Amino acid sequence: MTLTRPYDKPLIQEFQVQYALPITKRTVISPPPPPPKTNQLALPKPNIYTKEKWSELGYSEEDVCELSVERDQQNSHYILKEVNMNEDFSNFKEYLQLQGVMSERKTKEMKDQFLQAIYISALVVDKNFCGDHSYKRESVNMALTQLGKCLPFILFTLQKKWLKGLVSVEA
Repeated sequence: MTLTRPYDKPLIQEFQVQYALPITKRTVISPPPPPPKTNQLALPKPNIYTKEKWSELGYSEEDVCELSVERDQQNSHYILKEVNMNEDFSNFKEYLQLQGVMSERKTKEMKDQFLQAIYISALVVDKNFCGDHSYKRESVNMALTQLGKCLPFILFTLQKKWLKGLVSVEA
């Protein structure tokens, strides 16, 4: 390497440069411990049954959903453990026939939305009917069945009308 300076003789200096990889420490990060079980959100298990399996379990064909409820260890609260749903609910199939839905893909998409809505509705209905010392199973079943009868209309027919109204307002 040669460096210049304003004088008559150039300044010459030799030196060597060695490139080395940076020194890094390898540290193993252990995963954090799991939170205590009391702080974990425990949603009930969703179970979807066909018409045949639904009948085998002893549920009525007219019911869209059955809830599996247990008492806690202190017998002071009811805990929702499972939401059993009838995927072949007769009113939903009638709705599909009345609307003329023939596409298998569209039918599956609508059934998935319907079952998701039933699951969420079951959580809400359970919360509203679950008291500290009593659980009104008949009232819960009746509310869920009535909700199952009107949900297809709410989910699909009113949704279409709302979307059409939204598009026509913007146009």
